[in-house]
Amino acid sequence: MQAQVARAGALPQGVALALPAQYVDMTGHGELLLSADGLPVRQQIELGCRPPPTRITAGRTSR
Repeated sequence: MQAQVARAGALPQGVALALPAQYVDMTGHGELLLSADGLPVRQQIELGCRPPPTRITAGRTSR
């Protein structure tokens, strides 16, 4: 991705793209419930961050 952005001229000279280790090692799973119309009704996400036992749970309900 860094090479692609650099070729497009959108990356200043000397700047590198990188993710912090806590994001690289992040794990997760989720669930998305849809209505009969195919629209999102409920979303549940659980993320695991390093170092353990950090865990983040988030949910959203639409009506």
